[in-house]
Amino acid sequence: MLSKNYWDQEMVNWRTEELRSNRNVNGVAFIIKKLGKRRPLRVLFGLTMGIGAYMSVAFIGNAVRSFQEADYIHTTPMIGIIPRLDINIASMTGIHPTLESTVAQLILLAVYAVGPNMYW
Repeated sequence: MLSKNYWDQEMVNWRTEELRSNRNVNGVAFIIKKLGKRRPLRVLFGLTMGIGAYMSVAFIGNAVRSFQEADYIHTTPMIGIIPRLDINIASMTGIHPTLESTVAQLILLAVYAVGPNMYW
């Protein structure tokens, strides 16, 4: 059986972690609030859209690579053309040396490039 001191120490540790996480959330909220006052909303939305576009390109590259590892999609290596990146960098960028992942990313980039220029 664990002693009362153990449980008291666990409660202190839990409370300390809770305070740390609250401080982090409050810090992020403070930064966003300050950026919102200094920057026009157009710039802030432009930054968030750019981050979203980058993440979607990385996600589609990683998704195609996952399908290739599961043998749902054929793999055409392009090792001589596209360099093989470190696994951590490849996961962050979604850049894998296969034809299928590169084509999927280029199509998505083309949609992002043409989309703002389309008028309905």
